[in-house]
Amino acid sequence: MSGVTSSSNWRWHKRREMTGYLNIDLGADTQSITSGLPNIDGKVAKAVHRATKKAAQWLVTHSIREMAKELGIKQAPLKERFIVDSQKSNVHIWVGLLEIGAHHIANPQQNSAGVKVGKEQYDGAFYKTVYGSEGRVYIRAKRNRAFKHSVVRQRRRLYPHYDHSFMTENKGRFPVQTIGISIEEVGEEVLGRYERRLNKRYKEILEQELHYALKVET
Repeated sequence: MSGVTSSSNWRWHKRREMTGYLNIDLGADTQSITSGLPNIDGKVAKAVHRATKKAAQWLVTHSIREMAKELGIKQAPLKERFIVDSQKSNVHIWVGLLEIGAHHIANPQQNSAGVKVGKEQYDGAFYKTVYGSEGRVYIRAKRNRAFKHSVVRQRRRLYPHYDHSFMTENKGRFPVQTIGISIEEVGEEVLGRYERRLNKRYKEILEQELHYALKVET
């Protein structure tokens, strides 16, 4: 979808697979509302900046909430996938749609076949704290060639602390992969939904901010 315009003011650019920026330019809407208003002490410009930030946060907050609900996972790991950078009437929102660890769905339960997380069963997997301090659902990379579970793409250097005794006792069982769930399809659908509502919401917020800043009806 690189370079495809989904509306007059939103472009999605993939920097790498499943990752990209939402570039939002609200300049046209800003001009239509603020044209002719006296920018005393920069009050209009400040109101525009506040409205832009609030509109971006509105999109992020609601997108995270709906993605979590539809995927059946916690909101916390999704919050890390959104980074907002706002400048005047332009906003850049980084969005990461790579897989998320299956352990975020619910409390993993080990069984004879593998690991069950919520309603999902991952045969051949095991639940263990191997890297870092958080338990995850892992599977041997070699074994996953048969099961073909989705995995989280990551680099070991991100986890400087690991279970030495476990790895020593299980030589020959590495490398392991973190089993993940795909969020791309749901994420793009939800983001598109709020993209279509963004202009209207931005105008509402901007008019409120101008009214507060200038004490006039807009």
